[in-house]
Amino acid sequence: MTVRISLSQRLSRIAELVLPAQPVLDVGTDHGYLPAYLVCSGRVPHAIAMDVRPRPLGNAQELAKRLNLGPDVFSTRLSDGLAAFVPGEATTLTISGMGGATIQRILSADIEKTDSFQRLVLQPNNAEAGIRRWLANAGWALCGEELIFERDQFYWIFVAERSTQVPAEMWTEKDFVLGPLLRHDPPDIWVKYLTFERDRLRPQVARTALAKDPSAPRIVQLRQHLKWVEAELEDLG
Repeated sequence: MTVRISLSQRLSRIAELVLPAQPVLDVGTDHGYLPAYLVCSGRVPHAIAMDVRPRPLGNAQELAKRLNLGPDVFSTRLSDGLAAFVPGEATTLTISGMGGATIQRILSADIEKTDSFQRLVLQPNNAEAGIRRWLANAGWALCGEELIFERDQFYWIFVAERSTQVPAEMWTEKDFVLGPLLRHDPPDIWVKYLTFERDRLRPQVARTALAKDPSAPRIVQLRQHLKWVEAELEDLG
């Protein structure tokens, strides 16, 4: 089957992280490009595309028609999170382009369904620390984390697999905020990301000098975040 779908760098990397030769579920599929690509490229034998909104799901259905993808290889479902999913139908769960809090809500809504997957590939648009914390506390091992820079924005991609040995208590707050993996084996993009974070955080921290309560948890966390970022940059020379 000829692939006729071009993915963004972000979605292309997510596609590469899906377990091969096993079915996949894409929640919040939007246009359906990712699951359709996975099927057309032969990466997976079957993909389920789900979205809570009828219009984007309709777009995914139209895409399937244009690509001649029958329900035996590409199926679509209107679903809030994992509501319409039956455990055992897919091995990898992909959720991308959503806020971190929304992703956590989807994963937490039905733990039995979430735990039925072998691998999670998650790309939150924010609140990355919350995703890492949720994974650690829920018994998922973070086996991969990557940074993608696209359209003037950084995107984190997390890969997690079930584990009976995930000592969440051994993760520090710095691990949750900056990640336990990437900074110990930093790629070239790491300095660029830290510089971006430093320049983003400094004005916010400066404004906290006018705060009525400088000891508020949010302000303390913000200042600590900046200190960690600056220390990482200094260590990297």
